[in-house]
Amino acid sequence: MTTRIAPCIEVGLPRSIIAACIVACIAGSLVFMSAPAEAARAVLLVVDKLAVEDLVEFDEATRPLYERARLGATALMNVRTAGSADSANGYMSLAVGRRAVAPSWSGHAFAPTEIYQGRRARDVYESLTGAQAVGQAVHLGIGQLRSSYGAESTLAGILGQRVADAGMRTALIGTGDTPSERERLGALLAMNEAGTIDIARLDPDTLVNDPDWPTGMRTNYDGIRAALLETIPRAHLIVVDLPDLARLEAIAPYIQPPRGVELRRQTLQRIAKFVDDVLESVSEIDGEPITVYLLSPSPAKRFGRLGILVTPLFRWQKDSPGTLTSATTRRNGIVTNADFLPSLLSDLDLSVPSEAAGAPWRVRPNGNTLPELIRQYQSIRTVHLQRLPVIQSYFFLVLGSMAVGVALVLAVNRGYVAWNPRRNTLWKLLMVALAAFPVTLLLVSGFTPGTLYVTAFRIAGLLLAVTLLSALVGRRHPWGAMGAVAIATSLLLIGDILTGAPLQQGSLLGYDPIAGSRYYGVGNEYMGTLMGATLISVALLLGTASFEKNSRSSYQAARFIWPSVVFTAVAALLLHPRLGINVGGAITAGSTAVAAYLLLRGRRITLGRGLMWAALIAAVLVIVGIVDFWISPRDASHLGQTVGRVAEKGADPLWDIVARKVAVNAKLIRLTVWSRVAILSLSLLGFLFLWPNWLSRTLERLHPSLVRMTRVSLVSALVALVFNDSGIVAAAMLLLWPALVTLYLAVDAAQRRKVSSS
Repeated sequence: MTTRIAPCIEVGLPRSIIAACIVACIAGSLVFMSAPAEAARAVLLVVDKLAVEDLVEFDEATRPLYERARLGATALMNVRTAGSADSANGYMSLAVGRRAVAPSWSGHAFAPTEIYQGRRARDVYESLTGAQAVGQAVHLGIGQLRSSYGAESTLAGILGQRVADAGMRTALIGTGDTPSERERLGALLAMNEAGTIDIARLDPDTLVNDPDWPTGMRTNYDGIRAALLETIPRAHLIVVDLPDLARLEAIAPYIQPPRGVELRRQTLQRIAKFVDDVLESVSEIDGEPITVYLLSPSPAKRFGRLGILVTPLFRWQKDSPGTLTSATTRRNGIVTNADFLPSLLSDLDLSVPSEAAGAPWRVRPNGNTLPELIRQYQSIRTVHLQRLPVIQSYFFLVLGSMAVGVALVLAVNRGYVAWNPRRNTLWKLLMVALAAFPVTLLLVSGFTPGTLYVTAFRIAGLLLAVTLLSALVGRRHPWGAMGAVAIATSLLLIGDILTGAPLQQGSLLGYDPIAGSRYYGVGNEYMGTLMGATLISVALLLGTASFEKNSRSSYQAARFIWPSVVFTAVAALLLHPRLGINVGGAITAGSTAVAAYLLLRGRRITLGRGLMWAALIAAVLVIVGIVDFWISPRDASHLGQTVGRVAEKGADPLWDIVARKVAVNAKLIRLTVWSRVAILSLSLLGFLFLWPNWLSRTLERLHPSLVRMTRVSLVSALVALVFNDSGIVAAAMLLLWPALVTLYLAVDAAQRRKVSSS
């Protein structure tokens, strides 16, 4: 039989066979067109308590990591949590994409048939949740996680849930068990919202009895590797828990230190070899590359480790060597634990929850990055450890000098102390040195960090040079060196901000990537310094003869307008999403511009005027945030990200920000020396310039611009205190300037008053 398929084509086949072939071809083409690509896979090698120092002190044991690092991406990961820097909080923070606190049952994951308190884990789970136990592991603490307070409870299990929603499976291999306790914190990274895990290897094969190990039980790396190779074809997210370093830390008080160091070396050697073997074996499956991570959730605190809140991070992904960064830090080679969740989900081609505080990391290609990262770590570690002794010493000196200054003013006015030009010069140089300290620390950051003694020597030398140079430059003005150092500080800070703040990032007074409060832009310490120095610079220029003695209307109008223009420009610099991006600082500078305009014109700051200007400043913030988020949602600043969250979730993110700011400020006011400086400065300036007295009248006659701008600075400091999460820091640094300038001039003013009245 001949079948005509087309007008000019004839084939000698039955019609039924022809039809079947056509249907099969169409169906096959449709299947081919609609078949999804092989899903992405990721393997997490979790080595808790791994420290950067391990890569330096045990370089031979960790040599395979050095070699493999050339083929992957590396970074330093900040592992700060919402509580203590322990293992449970570290795992929890990674799992929920924000700083978190883990409840007591965070490690309570079991195979369904394991016995927990005399009952099968399956039965305990079902009695606690009312749901059927599915999969090869159940987390008995899921109810506690879901019902605990805080934002992290709503994110518990989100990583495993996103994987499950995409039709993929998760797996957990390895435990942190000891002979006396079962600890499975890795489950926090693999479980879904129900607290179950599809595939789990928690059996004794993942452990080995070792008579040389203090507890007799450690990780069986050969067994773990075999389980991983078996699991990779069956799961898409595999968490491999390797907690031997954490086991060592747990029993460290009972181990002789030299023995502990040797056990750590042996453990690191096993881990490095295991990682090398895994990368050799699991680079891809079915032609699809596998992303492999090596990360540490919490810092080491034993055997010479100080608990520095930065741990090494490695990621191996096909053709992606370099260093990691993220929109959270904008620092090459530095990321945060909050970035891990969105980054992993992005690598798995899954959606990122808006509740996650971090941002996906990206690779910046370069050469052999691990040695450079180690040098970067050593630099920020040195700055972190030297920050407290240097800053505290400075502020105690400031407090003492302020107390001495007040006593001197009273004593000179009463005639108890004979004041002469030489003593006056020495006193003024001391005040200038205290004012020059912040800019000196900015300059010191240009040197390679050294020991504390080297840093102290550098600070002393530069401080002396800056003080004497300022005295030389400002010798023709009544404010002399103080005015010169104020202008120099303001200009240098503005220049540093315009170039990406490289000096602030390495300064002892700058933000600390180990503390993790800020990674880019302008920190509150230097924001307060910039505002204080600019206030004094404006007061100095207002006090020049061209403004004070010229009565032309254009000059008088300029006196009211240009200070506001200056502070508006500072506000724009601090608000710029790629420069200062200090929202509280921008609000402070904007409010200062308004206060300067009103107070210089002799007008009162009323409630109505305050609300009107507050509404205008808020509108500007919203517009800048919207533009920032609209232009680059992935790399938006924290202002742009906040606007995005508010647009999605309403006002809840704003209340979270307010609560955090209040909590941080309350803690700092109670516990730090910053609050003492701020309170003493505020009390001194408030008493002098808000309460009529002989000294304020004398200063107003001799230096009227200083008195006017000091009143503006009081408004500015109060705004800084309210609108910054560490506002007491900004207020202290801001008020330091008018307080030191006042003491710089007050003793001499008291002497003049004493001479004129006698």
